Amino acid sequence: MCKGNCAIVSAENHNIYGGLGSAVAEVASENFPIPLQRIGIKDKLGEAGQNQELLEKYEMSANYISEAIRAVITRKYKN
Repeated sequence: MCKGNCAIVSAENHNIYGGLGSAVAEVASENFPIPLQRIGIKDKLGEAGQNQELLEKYEMSANYISEAIRAVITRKYKN
C-alpha cells in the first residue's frame, strides 16, 4: 500500500456519490492523509448520447482525467 508518497485519482462511469471513489476515499482517509480526486458524474441524472460527447459533458474524458492527475500531484507536493 501507500508508503507516504501517494495520490489517488478515481475515475468511474457512475455518480461520484456512493460510488467507487467514495469507497476509495473512505479507506484512504482511515489509513493515509493523501490527496484524492474523484472523476465521475456529479449528482446529475445520466443521459443517452454519443460516448465521447457524454464524456466531455460530464467532464470524464481523458483530458479531464489528465488534468485531475496533475492537480492531485500538485496538491501532494504543495504541502
